[in-house]
Amino acid sequence: MFFVSRSVTAQLQTVIEMTWDCVDARAGSRPFHALSFRAEGDAMLFSKDHEPVASPEGSVCFCPAGLDFAKRAGHGRIFAVHFLSDSQLPDQIVCFRPRNREYFRGEFQKLHRIWMEKQFGYEYESRILFARILLEIEREWAENRPTLSNEKLARACRYLHEHLFDEDLSISSLCRMCGMSDTYFRQQFRQEFGLTPIRYINRLRLQTAVELLQSGYYTVSEVADRCGFRNIQYFSAFVRRESGLTPQQHRKKLYEPSPEPSELFRQAPEKRFPREPGVRRK
Repeated sequence: MFFVSRSVTAQLQTVIEMTWDCVDARAGSRPFHALSFRAEGDAMLFSKDHEPVASPEGSVCFCPAGLDFAKRAGHGRIFAVHFLSDSQLPDQIVCFRPRNREYFRGEFQKLHRIWMEKQFGYEYESRILFARILLEIEREWAENRPTLSNEKLARACRYLHEHLFDEDLSISSLCRMCGMSDTYFRQQFRQEFGLTPIRYINRLRLQTAVELLQSGYYTVSEVADRCGFRNIQYFSAFVRRESGLTPQQHRKKLYEPSPEPSELFRQAPEKRFPREPGVRRK
């Protein structure tokens, strides 16, 4: 998925059109996410610890909140949506050039016009249009990338999903399966999914656990066992650490709307990755 999350919650802050003849400057760290369509010109985006990202004319680009980055471009024109979100989104710049570029050009222009005119109900109309844009982005992204570009990584990813709760699943075993070094595997995985392997695995495990807990059909002990945890105390600590709620608190939410799993998964340092039982580093 382009945005990592299955569903993106968005609170629009502004929709702007920007033009310039030449820019070579630092954008800085901004408190909002930005999704843009580059209507004219090409650009290069630079951020610390990441490879430069090309943003050619006709491309859609996402820049996460809090990322300090710089841009370099000649003549250019973009439409950008600044928004806040509680969803789990990529923590680096993601950019791609969709096939149906005229569709995105028209939709971004329309969204900008609606936002600027501010007629009655424009907030609702803007949110609806933005949601349609997000949906089309995910459709194009899926069509352009029906499988992982790296077949070795694709094979490891299939194995990961099939053996998600196996005790002998480890990052090192996935590296060996791909014939990659640990560093290169993590780099390629993050480039494909916008998450480290550890965070990706924890997110899937948490999503399954919460869905089972809120189904009302299983006890906490049964959910722990189904998710590959042989120690219920360890399972409870894992769920609470990753979501902020205990398994019992999740079960109490049975008759409440289930939160988006991306909202449950909090930023967690890699050193907190569970070692036993479950996935191990070595």
